[in-house]
Amino acid sequence: MSTIKSLKKDELLLVAEELGLDIPQNPKIIVLKNLIESSEIFETDKEFLQSVIDGVLAEKAAKIEQEKFKLESERATKIEQEKFKLESEKAKIEFEKIKLEQLKKELELTNAKCKLSPAQEKSEHFESVPTDIENLIKSIKTLTIPVPSNTEAYNLFFQSLEKAFKTKNVEDKFKAEILLNMLGEKVGNLMIYVKQIA
Repeated sequence: MSTIKSLKKDELLLVAEELGLDIPQNPKIIVLKNLIESSEIFETDKEFLQSVIDGVLAEKAAKIEQEKFKLESERATKIEQEKFKLESEKAKIEFEKIKLEQLKKELELTNAKCKLSPAQEKSEHFESVPTDIENLIKSIKTLTIPVPSNTEAYNLFFQSLEKAFKTKNVEDKFKAEILLNMLGEKVGNLMIYVKQIA
């Protein structure tokens, strides 16, 4: 059971207000205590005074509890928000990791394709070269005079061959192969002709 002496200033103010006393502006604790103790209720109805004191203290305790609950609730909400934010950041990081792994896989795939491509290009090139040479041989044969049977006509044959090479823009690396293909068994005659000229 609380008495007037154990009350704090804010509690004394509330008791004085509940009793309907005339409170001066900014009173000190001693003034409030004297005001309550000199009141008629203090002298005549101690039980009522005690119930007012108990009511004021209960209300103050309820306010403190309410404030405490509010603070705890706000704190819990803040913690939950921080937790959610952290989980969201973790999820974002995981997503970025997955994206990075995907990019790595794509890069590996591209590198593998690049490594295969030169090999494929070479094989495709080698596959297409014979058909290109065959086509060139056919077109050169069409553009040149037939291979002569006597050595005196070789000069004219080579002139027409050179013209055909220029017309078809034949690369130097293919010229010898085309010539040997066109001459066939007459290569022996060519060798003799070259020796005679030399």
